[in-house]
Formats: sequence, structure tokens, C-alpha cells
Amino acid sequence: MPNLINKSQIKIIEIVFKNPGINLREIIAKTRLSPNYVSDFVNQLVERGIFKEEKLEKKRVYLRRFYFNFNSSLAMNLFSLVKEEQKEEFFNKYKNLKPVFGQFINEIKGIDFLLVYGSYSRLAAEKDSDIDILIVGNIKNKDKIREIFVSLNIDTSIKIETLKDFKRKISDPLHQQILKDHIVIYDSGRFINALKKLNVVNPSE
Repeated sequence: MPNLINKSQIKIIEIVFKNPGINLREIIAKTRLSPNYVSDFVNQLVERGIFKEEKLEKKRVYLRRFYFNFNSSLAMNLFSLVKEEQKEEFFNKYKNLKPVFGQFINEIKGIDFLLVYGSYSRLAAEKDSDIDILIVGNIKNKDKIREIFVSLNIDTSIKIETLKDFKRKISDPLHQQILKDHIVIYDSGRFINALKKLNVVNPSE
């Protein structure tokens, strides 16, 4: 699959998503990309309504702060594309995981979305690392889940929550960390819609 968006652009979008209210200087520092490149790309996304911009006057200078705009259908589509690109990179690195997750998605009903978080989501897992998995949905057959993942020969830490529980826990430290570092294995559209309804990354109106 050809890349429709490059890694530098993905990095900028992810940084703004993870750090609502971030300013241009901070984006440049976190991405370590050229100031002109970052400025041009951020301005493009603001013009297209993908980022929201807030201007704060500070000592006669306007400080520009940026937020991901979950009210924009274009932004939602772009973010879904980013998540799919990240998933492809994840499976390129951990090829042995793809058939197991494929079996899981085919056999387990009631999944809203499934995330991998922790060292695997950062593509930094070592040989003895366990894989952290969050499954959100109305899951009935929990024993079957563990049966499927036994074939991995990797220690797994599996959290299963209903969508209601996920929304209730979204502000706790673990879930905030999951929001910052995750790979959406399934289903990026439902995951993004859940975040939109929670309004977890938009500025105060």
C-alpha cells in the first residue's frame, strides 16, 4: 500500500492530537523537523479546518495554539488514515501478530474497537516484553479471547471494557496514557467517533 501521507506529517498530526493547545515552537521541538516545514504544514491544516487555532495575546504578541478539530469530517478522515498507516507499520514490524489479530477479529463478536498500547505500540518491544491489549465492546466469550492469544507465545495483558466503562474511565492515568500511545488494530472509525463524543481533545468552546 503506497503511503498517502508521509511520516513527518503523521508525526505533526499525532503531536497536536496528543498535546491539545500546543504552540508552534513546541511542535517543532517535539518533532525535530524544520521550522519552515512545520509552519507550512500546520498552516495548511488550519486553512482546511483540520486543526483549530486559538490566538492568545501575550506581551503584544499573539501566541498561536493548535487543537485537532474533531468537528471536521475531513479531519476525521485524515486521522483515520493516520491510524491505518500506523497499523500497517506495526504489522510490518511484528509480522507474527497479524494472523492472530485477524483470527481474533473474525471470531470474536461485539468488538467496538481494539487497541495495543505500551512498548508494542511504541514499536519498542523487546524479546521478553508482554503485549498490552485493550478491547472495548460488549464481549461475551472472554475465555475464547485468551485461547486465541495463547498461540502467540507472548505474555499478554488483556483489558476488556464496555464502551460505557471506557468513557467513564477516560480521565484516569492509565487511559490517558493509552490515548497518548496506542495502535488501533480495529476499528479506527469507531474509536475516533468515541473520542469525538467524549470531546477529550477539543478546546473549551
